[in-house]
Amino acid sequence: MCGRRSDARFVIANSEGVLRVARDVTILSTDNEMVALSREPATYGDKMTVDMVVDGHVHRIAVRVEESLPIVTGGVIRYQIRLSRLN
Repeated sequence: MCGRRSDARFVIANSEGVLRVARDVTILSTDNEMVALSREPATYGDKMTVDMVVDGHVHRIAVRVEESLPIVTGGVIRYQIRLSRLN
């Protein structure tokens, strides 16, 4: 029977792409590091782009995840994500 779980449902052949997932985070920043508070965890070593709106201008910053730890704030679990800026 076609459409059963054992049948292939999709095929990816020789494809490259970029997945963009927008998250709302709170950022605390220093010269070289940023700490983000997020509802979702991040994976060590992942490279990301942070878009910050400052005085109506969008600043795009390339970062790498250095650490992602669960914390409790206001009785809710959040993730503290330490980011380092990439040149």
